[in-house]
Amino acid sequence: MRALIHIIAFALCALTVDVWAASVAVRQTGGQSEFTAELGQIVDLEVFVDAGTEELAGFSLYLSYDSAVFRLVPAAFDKAGQPLPFATTNFLEGIPLVNAVEELGGETILSYTEAAGGVSRNTATGQGVAVRFQLEVVRRTLGETTSIRIEERGHNRASHYVRADLPGIEQRFSEPLGEAEVRVTGFRISPRLPDLTIIEGERLEVFDLDNFVDTVGTSVLAVERD
Repeated sequence: MRALIHIIAFALCALTVDVWAASVAVRQTGGQSEFTAELGQIVDLEVFVDAGTEELAGFSLYLSYDSAVFRLVPAAFDKAGQPLPFATTNFLEGIPLVNAVEELGGETILSYTEAAGGVSRNTATGQGVAVRFQLEVVRRTLGETTSIRIEERGHNRASHYVRADLPGIEQRFSEPLGEAEVRVTGFRISPRLPDLTIIEGERLEVFDLDNFVDTVGTSVLAVERD
């Protein structure tokens, strides 16, 4: 009976921690986590943090997306020419320690770490946009939608934050972690056309549209004609 009471007490404590933990979401600029994007569109995205009752002294973010569907539009480049995926904000006004991109098994992983620093050692409270980034839609999805996810993969890629009163101790964001669902629409082909001499009244096949249609993914919603 005593063991059962201990288990219940532990569960209630864990529940309390989850309730008061900071939360994180990835969304289109303006607040939508479910939206439609056109093929070729550059999508403006942001990571939104709600600190709740916490006072944040730093955070680490890991995001993933399908490399075949999206292409990163870097916010800037470092001195070595490497892309910096995220644009910083004044949410924490700390020191960016990591701002990087890597490819992993068909996925792109974006990582960002910021910590309070300097003389003032600012902290973050309340709600705000932690970082912003841009993705270009380069391909239709295999399913109806595709996801841009905030990750918690093992120890090396676990999104977390650090409290001002507990420096150096990683705190997990409340679950579920943020995820944006994107439905890709549109149709685009870029055939290489040969030089042609057109004679009035003559019919000539320039290219076969079937060679440019991918039937593996979702059906084409619309085709615009000039």
